[in-house]
Amino acid sequence: MPAICLNELSNYNNGTLVYKWFDLEDFTTAEEYSAAVYDWLKTCPTVSGYPCEEWNIADYEGIPSEFVGDYCFDAESFYTFKELADQLKEGALEAYMECFGSMPETIDQFNERFFMETEHKSDDWHGFYIEIAKQLVDDSGLLADVPEAVAMYFDYLEYGRDAYINDLTMSNGFVFWNH
Repeated sequence: MPAICLNELSNYNNGTLVYKWFDLEDFTTAEEYSAAVYDWLKTCPTVSGYPCEEWNIADYEGIPSEFVGDYCFDAESFYTFKELADQLKEGALEAYMECFGSMPETIDQFNERFFMETEHKSDDWHGFYIEIAKQLVDDSGLLADVPEAVAMYFDYLEYGRDAYINDLTMSNGFVFWNH
């Protein structure tokens, strides 16, 4: 469950802790979240007599760190992320972001780069390379017209290793094309 805890700063600066946890599942857009924050700030007690309007982030959970700073939360990007993540297998979007350093703009952009999901997360690189090669061969039909007596000599290990090194990257079991 993604959530964020905000401190109201005028009270904090005067020695009083006034905070609130916001469950981000309660909102569907950045605008709804922002409205809830400002509604909360209006209800905070004031020390100076002026309305409360500043906050900082005290804590958060279930939110990729790319969207959170000490004094900022990129709610617009978070809700775009959430919308994309809801269409994908759990962890796939985070893996994409780890590989490429940014979020895809659309689900189609994600799909263009996605190659496969694998169970090979350990040090079994030989098995991983063979799995890569078999997927590539199946997808392309590379050996479809090759007689079985010849195809059995195909070196899946080397083909998969070269393909992975040259064209693919992986994070948390999700494999993506580099280009």
